[in-house]
Amino acid sequence: MFSVIIPLYNKELSVKNTILSVLDQTYQDFEIIVVNDGSTDKSAEIVADIKDSRIIVYNKVNGGVSSARNFGINKAKYGWIAFLDGDDLWKPNHLQIVNEMINQFPHERLFATSFNYSDNRNVKRIQRNNKFTMIDNYFEESLNEVLVWTSVMVINKTCLDNLEIIFREDLYLGEDIELWHRLLNLYKLIKASDVTAIYKLDAENRSNSKKENIHRSILSKLNLSNANKYENKWNKKFIRIKLKQYLKRRHWYNAFYLIMKYNFKIL
Repeated sequence: MFSVIIPLYNKELSVKNTILSVLDQTYQDFEIIVVNDGSTDKSAEIVADIKDSRIIVYNKVNGGVSSARNFGINKAKYGWIAFLDGDDLWKPNHLQIVNEMINQFPHERLFATSFNYSDNRNVKRIQRNNKFTMIDNYFEESLNEVLVWTSVMVINKTCLDNLEIIFREDLYLGEDIELWHRLLNLYKLIKASDVTAIYKLDAENRSNSKKENIHRSILSKLNLSNANKYENKWNKKFIRIKLKQYLKRRHWYNAFYLIMKYNFKIL
């Protein structure tokens, strides 16, 4: 029922636990599509040592995470696409909870559970009365809670088949946010209060200190005039957060770029 897409690039310390967290699911109807995006470490060898017929590995020349995810989506044989990055973890009930949501909301196409960070930081959440909630205005509610994140998103494949572009391969930062926002302007989100995933902050290839190429970031593509009211507010909030980060890290070029591009509208 689920095609689990795992992009893989140099995650030899993490990928085994990531895949095992899928194999340990209480709901067992899935395939695992691992797209090895030109890894130069032992990641592919480690995956090959995990013996399960549901694991399918594809090797490709490095093209970035968007390219890897798009490749995996094209190879998926099931109707529901679940995303999991090569260093994050699912709790055993993740797919079971998603399956319950699908059964309760059979006409909906976008689903997300909740997650915690690996450093156990406090996560701000809106208190809801029901286990599963249809989010009426995603952008309004996302001003107060991080509602979506790649490794808790599950999407009906028909939504992606109807898109000319899925993950934008010209973006290397925020490519997932860009896709979620396009989809969330078309479909409702069903949100579960259950925490079923762990966002690993200390895994390989993640650095908060390295400078980002802002020209290949969603930050260079945001629209502050044509978006709906709450999407516009979300965009401004996101830009302000990133601006503060750039100033704190002394990434002067990126900070100056944001201020000039958005004509001080974010201040």
